[in-house]
Amino acid sequence: MSHSPLSQTVETPPLLRWGPVAIAVGVTVVLFLTVSTGYFQAIADREERAVASARTIEQGVTRTLESVETTLSVIAEEARTGLAGDDRNLAAARRRMADSLRLAPHIRQLTILRGATVLADTNGPDGTKVDLAMLGLDKNQAAPTGQGLRIGTLQRSRFLPHQGELPDQHSLRSLIPVALVAADSSSTAPLMIVAALNTAYLEDIFTSGAFRRDSHHGLVRQDGQPLIATDSLVEWNAPLAAMLSSGADQHFVSVQSLAVPLGATALRLSARYPIAVVIGVRHAETLRDWAGRNRSILAVLAVVSLGAAAVLFVVLRQALVRRTLQAQVRVLVKAIEQSPVVVVVTDADGVIDYVNPAFTRLFGYTAEQAVGRNPRLLNSGQNPSENYRALWDSLTRGQSWSGEFINRANDGSLVHVSSTISAVRDSHDRTTHFIGVMADITEAKRAERERESLILRLGRANEGLQRFAEISAHHLQEPARRLVSFAQRLKTRLTGRFEDEDAQVSLAFIEQQAGRLRDLLRDVQLYLAADVPLGAQSEIDTARVARDVVLRFGPRIDAAHARVLVTDLPHLTIDAPRLADLFAILLENAISYRRPDVPPEIIISGETTADRVRLTVADNGTGIAPEFRERVFRVFERLPRTGDMQGTGIGLAIARRIVESNSGQIWIEETPGGGVTVVVEFEVAEKP
Repeated sequence: MSHSPLSQTVETPPLLRWGPVAIAVGVTVVLFLTVSTGYFQAIADREERAVASARTIEQGVTRTLESVETTLSVIAEEARTGLAGDDRNLAAARRRMADSLRLAPHIRQLTILRGATVLADTNGPDGTKVDLAMLGLDKNQAAPTGQGLRIGTLQRSRFLPHQGELPDQHSLRSLIPVALVAADSSSTAPLMIVAALNTAYLEDIFTSGAFRRDSHHGLVRQDGQPLIATDSLVEWNAPLAAMLSSGADQHFVSVQSLAVPLGATALRLSARYPIAVVIGVRHAETLRDWAGRNRSILAVLAVVSLGAAAVLFVVLRQALVRRTLQAQVRVLVKAIEQSPVVVVVTDADGVIDYVNPAFTRLFGYTAEQAVGRNPRLLNSGQNPSENYRALWDSLTRGQSWSGEFINRANDGSLVHVSSTISAVRDSHDRTTHFIGVMADITEAKRAERERESLILRLGRANEGLQRFAEISAHHLQEPARRLVSFAQRLKTRLTGRFEDEDAQVSLAFIEQQAGRLRDLLRDVQLYLAADVPLGAQSEIDTARVARDVVLRFGPRIDAAHARVLVTDLPHLTIDAPRLADLFAILLENAISYRRPDVPPEIIISGETTADRVRLTVADNGTGIAPEFRERVFRVFERLPRTGDMQGTGIGLAIARRIVESNSGQIWIEETPGGGVTVVVEFEVAEKP
């Protein structure tokens, strides 16, 4: 039979030879050992149940969150579909939300948000707002595995509080907000589907488990924020931090005082989400339960042990050794044999001593086929030699090595694994064994390749669409220009030759619409090119560019009797042509949207903070209602206009494209006293 480090036995020490005096002492020792052995076994059993319960409860909570994620994903798809149309219909999403609530007892409320604004809610009116920071949903708390579910903070409330509402710390009801962010191409603000989880349902997962008699339990986020916690739960932050820093998915901490076990804490990370299950054990309760169950046995044992002290001494000593060995082997075997990751143990010469069942499942070699051979039997020949040099350099320095290998299974297939290899040293600092732990990452590698391929294809498709639009707009410019030219020529040739008023109106309309088509194509070209620099990007004099634009608009400014003031502006790193286009668009809007009875006053100003440059263009015109201040940045989105004001509805969309392509932001505020202030912010460029 092949040698295995898990099958080693410990020889029982020789029995002590007691004299007549030692027999009396032995009776007391036997009684103490018997009692302590049973008690420590009860502690070990209870701690094992705590670990197993933490794993079982984690699986239940994870399955619950998976069902919630599936529900939110379906609702998100319904919402995206509904919002994609012109009518912005969320009826299908509302029906899906209502059906989901009927079928999901663990969900108390479902809400669709855009930003902090409620679009649809199973409990409450639309159009209200929620405080995402108070709910703990303002930052992504997704798990490192990349899942999209955000888990908020515990709320003392029956339903999600609206903005401005304070949590009721005395409420008997509580909920946990869980959200899924769904990209929505129709708006720069993403959709967020929020579910209010019923904490009573999650509490049932704890209390209905195999460890239900123990009331010390909790559900916490990876940042230490408690979601469910009994008042008597022991402190969990330090063990949780230790587990996260070590990269383990479970952790166990025993608390002792003068070798007396006082309690223990078992933690288990969710397989998919950034939460952990905590089970706390207090051994005062273990002692009370154990003593209550064994009261009669202890009394009989005390009486019988007085008459058979010598025999009981031998039996109890052997039982103590046997139970200790069984407990050690049971923990070791359970941890390694049932582990989903591959464990390989070799001797100091690199000959395999042991492989766990996961090795056979992954590579197809049985333990009999692997033990006694070198791990080179897995070599696929596709691993860089640098990997092996780095591995042995780390092990020689007494450090662990982590990396990736491409191994070949028994059937010839290739398996990508993430490996960690460590050296085991004895008391003389000599290497006796090497332990390797491997996890299958074949599917993760395949998914990564597919993602990279998809990104490449999407990039090519986007480039093709961009090119098509640019060429189309370019080729349509010439026919539009000719339409304007010939309409004007025809109007000039026919002036005074006929008195048909209808024909004159029609000819004027043709000229007007041809000019509008020409302007529209020009703005489309500007929009398509707005995210591409039109010159060298360097630090430029922003005020000089603004004054040049004002000078170019001189006739328009004089005709409108406007007054334009350009203050000292901070320098900005951008190409000058696009900055000029930005100022021209904002100045054009400020002049066009003026009040008929008030001369326009336009102020172009700016300031610099530690990390931002802010430019503002303020006017005293007709203003924009708050509900339209985001819409006007969309392509072809125009507000009702009066008089002879013209435009294509693309100007502010071009402005946003220019700003955002330079890592900036643009928005609209109200000017004190009436009018519009357009605010543009850019990041301060780092000095080389």
